[in-house]
Amino acid sequence: MNKNEHLESKGITAGLMSDRLIKIKVGEIRDAWTYTTDVSVIRRIRRAWKKTTTPKRLLRIKKSILKFGYDPEKFGYIAVNKKYADGKPYRAVDGNHRVRVLRELYGEDYEVTVSDVSSYFTDDDSVNRPISTMGKLKEGLTHLPIMYYPSFVFFIWNMLLEVMLFSLFCFFTLMLVRDRSQDRFIDTHPKKGLVWVYNKSTLLYEIIMNIYYNSRHIILGIAFLYYVYYIISNYFYGLLIVGGITILIMVIFKFLGLSVILNLKDTIKKIKNI
Repeated sequence: MNKNEHLESKGITAGLMSDRLIKIKVGEIRDAWTYTTDVSVIRRIRRAWKKTTTPKRLLRIKKSILKFGYDPEKFGYIAVNKKYADGKPYRAVDGNHRVRVLRELYGEDYEVTVSDVSSYFTDDDSVNRPISTMGKLKEGLTHLPIMYYPSFVFFIWNMLLEVMLFSLFCFFTLMLVRDRSQDRFIDTHPKKGLVWVYNKSTLLYEIIMNIYYNSRHIILGIAFLYYVYYIISNYFYGLLIVGGITILIMVIFKFLGLSVILNLKDTIKKIKNI
């Protein structure tokens, strides 16, 4: 995995990964809404979906910036990348919403301190070239250790439908249930409609608000626990058998002096070199 993919695969603030801070104008940053390069159909669908679900989030960010200003020490730095900026000096890796709000509030010439994470991105165009979903699947299978093949076959044969349904549930939960964790910084208390709870018991009010702010995580957590229970209760013996086969393959590989993480790609190379 290259550094570009590493950044995008982690749900973290990329700005925290670099101590190189620079001051630039927001008009020099390309955000997610001003791209011009051709992208896959999947990404176009995702961006179209974001355009329909993002207004409330932009409004919350706008209220926060109007109240606290652009405060990267508290909310994290906007992270930018000089490479593949698509017509502008920089591309926003993290903080697209703030870039858009700052541009709307203060104009293109407004200066902000950002984190330059360009060093995390490779210069190799062949590495950064978009790969199709089937291409990624094929590439992933060739790098999958052989000892995991029985588990993979068992998964495809028995649990693919359940995993797809669970993944869709998580996807739509993330899309439809807004992340309210940042609201705790801008909300005023007590909330309208819960004044009577606050007056009777501040502890109960705090519990209710914590559930409210973490509702997305709670829903996903409950779904995950139920999913694990369902898998174990329905495929317990199958999982034991697959686990036993995996351990047996590991023992055979060690007996033959082979690496337990030997994958198909390396095996083909070894056969060709014989």
